[in-house]
Amino acid sequence: MKRGEKAGYPRFQGRNRFDSFQYPQVWRGGKWTGGGKPVDEGRKVYLPKVGNVRMKMHRPMEGMPKTLTVKREGAAWYAVYACEVMDTPLPATGSSVGFDLGTNPNFLITSDGEFVEAPRFFKKAERKIGQLQRKASKKKRGSRRHRELKRQIARERGRVANRRRDFHHKTARVLVQQHDAIFHEDLNIIGLARTRTAKGVLDAGWADFLGILNAKAESAGRLVRGVRPEYSSQDCHVCGHRQKVPIGRPYICAACGQESNRDVNAAKNILLRGLDGAFSEGHGVAHSH
Repeated sequence: MKRGEKAGYPRFQGRNRFDSFQYPQVWRGGKWTGGGKPVDEGRKVYLPKVGNVRMKMHRPMEGMPKTLTVKREGAAWYAVYACEVMDTPLPATGSSVGFDLGTNPNFLITSDGEFVEAPRFFKKAERKIGQLQRKASKKKRGSRRHRELKRQIARERGRVANRRRDFHHKTARVLVQQHDAIFHEDLNIIGLARTRTAKGVLDAGWADFLGILNAKAESAGRLVRGVRPEYSSQDCHVCGHRQKVPIGRPYICAACGQESNRDVNAAKNILLRGLDGAFSEGHGVAHSH
């Protein structure tokens, strides 16, 4: 207005415009700064300008709290504390492993010959979500029934995400507990999510899984590395001979005659490439075979 311009009117802020807000510093100088303090033995949380809000703390808080984010997922609200904790390295196992990622029927295949089945959570819920979306498309936008259907859709999608996240955490925990060094393909996941395999890749959640695996490994003092994926399924892990093998067929080397599962052969190549790179970097890791 000082420049002589027309200011206009304030923009209407809808109730669904924001899904979260944050208290950037809840702990300072060894005490709570006010916002985000759990009260009444953790049954409530104090939020400035809001007051005490009932809360169900599902596990004790560890470390030093840094920030609190209050966010909404569907119809539920969550208080998310980011805490600074000390790493707790796990004892050495003397084992290293490589794994090959997949979408169907296996989520990953290890160089030890272990197959982890792909749960395909979205595939199982896709029909129900589609039915709800078609019903919602026939209702008047903003109506009570439309809002209820949108809540149901968000709830189903939330269940899929929670189940996938739980599966990722459990799978990553097993790998970190059993192996000192873990190697995987350094895939262009964003690029794969734009191909005809996009639905399977996104349902598997490779990027989220690798992020969880790296975080757990760093906390436990383990080594996680991505290696080049080229020809991992075509090279023989014994003699290095290269040949094409159709998906689903066993790998039978035409040079040395070794026979193995095609994906297990790829995982062993990933392990060998990872070990070569680790030794060149000066990491003391052991071969599991």
